[in-house]
Amino acid sequence: MRRLAGVARGGFALSPPGRDFACRSAFEKCCNALRVGQHFAHMAKIFLCAILSLLALRASADGFTELFDERAKCAVTVKFILETEEERTQVVLTGTLMNDEGVVLLPPGEVPGVPSRCFKDFRVFVHDGDADGYPAEFLGAENLVGFGFARIKGPLPDCMVACSKFERAKFETGQFLWGVGIASEENSYLPYCLRSYVSLRNPAQIEVGNMGEPVGGVGCPVFDSKGRIVGCALSRERVERLMILPDSNRLSVGLIGSNSAAIVSIADADAALGRIPKDPDGDPYGWLGIVGIRFLKKDVSKFLGITDKFGLVISDIIKDSPARKAGLRKGDIIVGMNGKPLERLNSDNDSREKFVMALRAAKPGEKISLSVIREAGGEETVEVVMGESPRDSRKADFKYFRRLGFSVAESTMNDAIARRILDGLPDFPIVRFVKPNSPASSATPAPLSEGDVIREINSKPVKTYSEAVEMLSKINADEGVKEAVILAEGFRETKVVKIKLD
Repeated sequence: MRRLAGVARGGFALSPPGRDFACRSAFEKCCNALRVGQHFAHMAKIFLCAILSLLALRASADGFTELFDERAKCAVTVKFILETEEERTQVVLTGTLMNDEGVVLLPPGEVPGVPSRCFKDFRVFVHDGDADGYPAEFLGAENLVGFGFARIKGPLPDCMVACSKFERAKFETGQFLWGVGIASEENSYLPYCLRSYVSLRNPAQIEVGNMGEPVGGVGCPVFDSKGRIVGCALSRERVERLMILPDSNRLSVGLIGSNSAAIVSIADADAALGRIPKDPDGDPYGWLGIVGIRFLKKDVSKFLGITDKFGLVISDIIKDSPARKAGLRKGDIIVGMNGKPLERLNSDNDSREKFVMALRAAKPGEKISLSVIREAGGEETVEVVMGESPRDSRKADFKYFRRLGFSVAESTMNDAIARRILDGLPDFPIVRFVKPNSPASSATPAPLSEGDVIREINSKPVKTYSEAVEMLSKINADEGVKEAVILAEGFRETKVVKIKLD
């Protein structure tokens, strides 16, 4: 009965916005209403909702254990080794087994954004399964939302069930849901049940539901009271990051047993299966070449007489990009795409990111039309042929020079934009990693730092990544070389780095 009382309290999440019915029990609220003599009909409706929820749960309680046990078999733990310059780190994620082909869906943004050659020994674990796990391969991450994919090698064992077996359903605000969490290895990956109510359904560029309480392990499946799968759990931080889609160099490592207070719809998860990349480092996607998209301020919108439209302002444009070739300009106001006005969603951020996702969904070579407004005149249409996306951190090669104590990598477009280098596709060498207490970190008069751009090596200009690798490889291999002098450009200063070698 204590558990049922908890559900009754959660039932008050069904109340209209602006009233907090989740913190007090039905009886407390009813008594308060009676004392003040107000809101009788409203409180009766809420109390009835709570009673119906209790009755539905009580009626299904007898069969829930069987329902849970079968569905918990599609929640899995994925482990692999992240091998970087000097470290081997075990990464542990949880996910959902999607189909009988053994494809495991990993939550958006949780797979580290590094070349796939850094990933070793993928294995999938499940309760009552092989203690050594089941061998798997990394398939990559899709570009639109960021879901990752792994595939179990060989036939599925009996201890696993694909979620494709279960009926699909949508979730709504106020709906009671439950999900699967997974305990750690020390507890044999034992699945456990979490439950909550949907506090807000947000159908933006992807359909996300904010939950009142954690409803599942991150990446694990979430179900309704009938056992129909409605989505996969997300971490609370990832909900915000999911809405910011431009490429990032950040390294993200998921933690076993971490719980979520949000979900993404099963429709979006199923759709992601159609975007499994052919290349584990990611397939190319459509690229326009505009830098920074600002919201159109209300006073400017009013001055231009377009208060009935949602507009996005182009901050800058990459030289020789598809946008520049098509005639787009800095300051252009985009109000439509492919003959339709930009959609105004619940927030400006959602509206902007839906437009960004539409661009990323376009394929290289595909033609799109943008409706723009310029200061000099009215609305006009610009035809653009989408280009191929520049390399990101997953495709950027890097090389480590152990004797020197640092690695260099190919620069990405994000590296160039961060430095306001907008004159084309970047190819400068950038310092990726500096080992602590190494010759590079102990250099004088200033140490080498991660993110530094190498401009000269021993007074010889360096223009490209391949030139830097060639020069540094010779220094690294020649035991007779006792010093390397590097001219490095940081975000704030250009410095001389003298690296002493033994």
